[in-house]
Amino acid sequence: MALLTKIKANLTIATRRKVPGLLEGQYASTVTGRSLDFSDLREYAIGDDVKDFDWKATARHVTPLVKRYVADRKRTVLLTVCAGAEMAGLANPAETKAEVAIMAAGLMGYLGTRHGDYVGLQVTGGDEVTVQRPSTREIELERMLQTVQARCEAGEPTGDLKTLLEFTVATVRRRSILVLVIDDVALDPPVEALLRRLAAQHEIFVIVVPDLDPTGQEPELLHDVVGNAEIPAFLRNDPELAAQLADADAARREERARLFTGLGISHEVIGSTEDAIPGIFRLLGRTRHAIRG
Repeated sequence: MALLTKIKANLTIATRRKVPGLLEGQYASTVTGRSLDFSDLREYAIGDDVKDFDWKATARHVTPLVKRYVADRKRTVLLTVCAGAEMAGLANPAETKAEVAIMAAGLMGYLGTRHGDYVGLQVTGGDEVTVQRPSTREIELERMLQTVQARCEAGEPTGDLKTLLEFTVATVRRRSILVLVIDDVALDPPVEALLRRLAAQHEIFVIVVPDLDPTGQEPELLHDVVGNAEIPAFLRNDPELAAQLADADAARREERARLFTGLGISHEVIGSTEDAIPGIFRLLGRTRHAIRG
């Protein structure tokens, strides 16, 4: 389990720092309700079902006692990854976007298994979506991460976010936690409409993996993995072009953040494996604060 082992090793280091409580994996407080898991006893209240009476305990008590149960709140975490050849490109000078995406998705999956939830996978490259059924087992999570890794090779088709979201709308009926991992792309109206529909049914976390800033980088780092072409020096070293690129990137990210915020979708830009753990903690921390608020 090489990929998951690396994630757990990084997580162990992070937990020695100041991150109290975030690894407990609790989405909300314990909920009581009907299930097969006995919790405790309470006094009878009008409207209680007679089948829930604990007659032996009642015989030793002044008032009738009713069994109380812990409701089953196990949820499904769906790692929904828009993979493809572009993920073979660099996120930073030392790491590919695939490495960052796998670390972030794997961390969310591992936290899900720690919480006792089911973790599944939907990954696309081109117009084909690969699905792995939800499981609580770490070995299955490792296989999911290996599948993502295979779909992020330079020879794979490019990712298609619209296809992935359409597939999710059509097939995921039960309310789930969607962990959407995407490239640093603009979101067009059809994708926005699909996100709006999914946000009404599911809880969504979006992780955006950005591209390496091509300006001022060493030539050997700059290669178009999709078009198999090098970026000319006159483009790499043009200060005016660099400023225009920075403005375009900022505008795209601001517009995307505005969309996610408007839909109530938690999102985070994670540009390195080192930032994956604090980035995920920021993502989950904002969600908790929103729930408490």
